Amino acid sequence: MSTYALDHGDTLEISVNDGPWRTIVFVASDFKDIRRATTAELAAVIERTDGLEASEEDGRLVIESSVRGGNASLTIAPASSAARALGISGSSRRFPGSGMRAARVVGSHAEPFAMPPGAELVVVVDKTKRRIRFPKGSLSARDVAHSFDAKAKGVAAVTRDGRVVLASKKAGPGSRIEVQPGREGNGRRDAARVLGFLGSAALDDPYSEQPARVVCGAGSPALLLVNASGGPIQVDLGLRTVTLASRGSVPLSAGEAGASSLQRLKERGAVRLVRGTTT
Repeated sequence: MSTYALDHGDTLEISVNDGPWRTIVFVASDFKDIRRATTAELAAVIERTDGLEASEEDGRLVIESSVRGGNASLTIAPASSAARALGISGSSRRFPGSGMRAARVVGSHAEPFAMPPGAELVVVVDKTKRRIRFPKGSLSARDVAHSFDAKAKGVAAVTRDGRVVLASKKAGPGSRIEVQPGREGNGRRDAARVLGFLGSAALDDPYSEQPARVVCGAGSPALLLVNASGGPIQVDLGLRTVTLASRGSVPLSAGEAGASSLQRLKERGAVRLVRGTTT
């Protein structure tokens, strides 16, 4: 069984699932000998932090996220004084989970959020639609998450850089999340724009299923890029950049279909490639 030579006051700064930083402090009173800390002693300290599990595997300490799947991650901050003693070294300090993931979108704007009076948006989680309203004023990301909890509990979380994350509660086929803009006028304002849920940041449909299609009609076959999100989206195609309205489309050349930015949007479900015709 391995032991770890920690010093009193050593810290492990860790982010669970890209959430806010949490600091674990190792103090001498938690160990029989902090310079020879055992995996069981370390696990007992680490598991005081929500979202973390710790155990022994082949005599070594293993730290895991409570969440499983492709959305799970653990990130260790470079400032963690305990990292070297625990054997967490190398250039990679972010450790991702694996497996099927839940649909997930991250707002592009960070706190504080200047919410106007009557701010609202619509969130569609899997097949359930909820209208979310926000109080007027300067809101933190945590304030925004609390507003979501009132109508869609557990959907919203906060990133360590103060942005808002929305995620489906289930992973795999059928997992889908979309943010639709709020109504404008009659005292209502769009909150999606304030939070940065626009374009590719407004939709994630990782397991989208499309039917087999036969397009009949005159004209030559063409590949169409279709905006599947709830708002306008800009796509860099290499030699040109196109802006598509919600549900809009544009013909592509074979070379443009392989553009890396397009492929990233396609993986998130923000755009689709379909066969059409040109006349």
